[in-house]
Amino acid sequence: MPTTLLPPAVTKARFQTYAFYLVSNLVALLLVVSTPNTRLWSGSKVANDQSTSALNGEALAELLVSTVASWVAYWAVQGSNPGYITEKHVEEIKAVEEGGMGRGVDEIELITGDSRSDCRGDIEMRRTGRGGGAGEEEEGEGEGVGGNDNLEGRLTWHGGSELGDTYKGYLRKPCTKCSFSPPLRAHHCKVCDRCVATFDHHCFFINTCVGERNHCRFLLYCFFQACATWVAISVVNSGHVPAKHIPKASTWLEKNGMVVVSSLYVWPLALFSTVMFMVHLGLAVSNTTTFEVSGGSDKVDYLSGTKECDLPFSKGLDGNLKLFCCARDAAWRLVSGDEESRWIPIVWRAPKRIIRDSEDWWEHPWENKYWSCC
Repeated sequence: MPTTLLPPAVTKARFQTYAFYLVSNLVALLLVVSTPNTRLWSGSKVANDQSTSALNGEALAELLVSTVASWVAYWAVQGSNPGYITEKHVEEIKAVEEGGMGRGVDEIELITGDSRSDCRGDIEMRRTGRGGGAGEEEEGEGEGVGGNDNLEGRLTWHGGSELGDTYKGYLRKPCTKCSFSPPLRAHHCKVCDRCVATFDHHCFFINTCVGERNHCRFLLYCFFQACATWVAISVVNSGHVPAKHIPKASTWLEKNGMVVVSSLYVWPLALFSTVMFMVHLGLAVSNTTTFEVSGGSDKVDYLSGTKECDLPFSKGLDGNLKLFCCARDAAWRLVSGDEESRWIPIVWRAPKRIIRDSEDWWEHPWENKYWSCC
């Protein structure tokens, strides 16, 4: 993404963010390499039967490849566009919904929240609106902008009313900072001072928002970072000298001091990156976000009437991963050859109904007839 398009909060601290990450990684590498008796060093015999140490090429390659992979993943996501929404994006969405024609209307994606629907069928290419454009509904609790009252089954759950009032419309209420109504699941980031499509969170470690267009890359970064730190830990742990192998003239701390120091630095990084990977992998397979999970139906208006395990935007395991990795992240456009300038935010819709006792546990793995995770 061109630097001129990034928010000031990101561009001003971009060099500091890169420098902090690079220095912290170099410190970790220095500690790992400095730890004696690890598998990174292989003993060899020289003249007069004196032993020395030489670098183990295989272990060194493993360490360097994992580290470089994490650096590349970091570079790919740091300072990337998470899906900043402009007023022009909203106008194009409204043009399609209201039957008008705007740039890229043949590529706009309208995704319903009906958890029973097939993923492929839910991603529809529309040229005409459904009626009920922005501003046609009066605002109230559970009501959004651009609603459509003629949606059969919206308030039903197996023919009942347990689901209650769900959020109506494809736009949220007007953002006072941006002066427009962003699509459902978008949110205004206070740090970037912009609305972000399918907002997840603002990550201060990469000084970048995580949203619709870079969430997949953020997950990959967490994965590669976790792999790099665990490789480093495996190298450090191999340098541990058991007490029974320590000469009486030496102490345990003398032989394992660097192992302790290196572990104290690397272990927290490994645990944090692993937890982050597992959390965001869970968000990916359930098609939800940190913002939605942390806020819930009490704080996130468009989740009103839902419970924790309802996952109103889920399309099943395979469908969620397709959306997460292919339909949403901007990196996919580089692979598929789509034009960057034609991007339009995904237009999510609130669910028509939520099934809590389905027999299809594959499509409803978190809550079904046989078990519930909540």
